[in-house]
Amino acid sequence: MKYKYEISSTLNDVSAEAVWNRINSWAGVNYELGPLVRMSVPSEYPEVSDIPADGKSHFTSTILLLGWLPIDAHQFGLRAIEPPHYFDERSQNRMMRVWTHKRTITTTGGGVVVTDHCCFEPRWAVLGCVLLRVYRYIFRRRHQRLTRFFTGNNKARWRA
Repeated sequence: MKYKYEISSTLNDVSAEAVWNRINSWAGVNYELGPLVRMSVPSEYPEVSDIPADGKSHFTSTILLLGWLPIDAHQFGLRAIEPPHYFDERSQNRMMRVWTHKRTITTTGGGVVVTDHCCFEPRWAVLGCVLLRVYRYIFRRRHQRLTRFFTGNNKARWRA
């Protein structure tokens, strides 16, 4: 069974390029995930956009709870990327047969809207509802932290 969710945030007075530069960096990704989770990344891919967008897995990232406890191994791959508008990831890990994550940046009159479209198929069906709640929480928190980075405001404006 597949599970899907979408979360969007509006960032005012910021350009798509500025947001892209942040979300394209692994420091930006780990800031959004932190301090709960951190991803390891090999040095040959200093930015997300350095990964070939051919749908193949190019490296395995260790997912670290609280930055030190390994909890998963994520085989990372991109299907498509168009800076500064979107990336489309297709990966898998120990808990999920398929994980897709498309992040779009849409310019609006006063800033941008960042939207994460996520879909996954758990390896064990009994985990589906639990993982859906966990990942929705993580992505809401990611949006809060991204908003905080650009505005200094601790109250993110997100829709789920």
